Amino acid sequence: MQLLSIFRKRDVNINAAVAGRNGSIKFHCWNSVYDTISEQEAKEIRQKMGPEKEIIEVKTYRLETLLDKFLPINQSIDFFNIDAEGCDLEVLQSNNWSKYRPRLVVFEDHNNNIDEIMISQEVLFMKSVGYKLRSWNIISLIFILQEETA
Repeated sequence: MQLLSIFRKRDVNINAAVAGRNGSIKFHCWNSVYDTISEQEAKEIRQKMGPEKEIIEVKTYRLETLLDKFLPINQSIDFFNIDAEGCDLEVLQSNNWSKYRPRLVVFEDHNNNIDEIMISQEVLFMKSVGYKLRSWNIISLIFILQEETA
């Protein structure tokens, strides 16, 4: 956070996790790309990498809450990139899709079977809020707002 504050002065940097509720949660840390708030993910990572280096309590906010507080009024959003290590659906569901509708949304799915991806909870949710899967790039699913495809 200190380095972000120095080198990214125009950014809004928030030391918290995005989750389905405002509150707090355990953050499982290996100091790697595998750090997560998901208990299920943590269990699987523990089997591969051993125990966490630390588990800390972090604040959580719904995505809608953060956007309500920090997004300037009338500011449109072009792009959401979600990388939430097993919590992508929870993050997606925490947005107010009636109010905040980016043109593009990208998130990860480590499944390599497109038939399974197409019926995943995340894909079905995105369809339900008006997005269409436009591209699949190894692990990244790229969705476009339906109005953009018309």
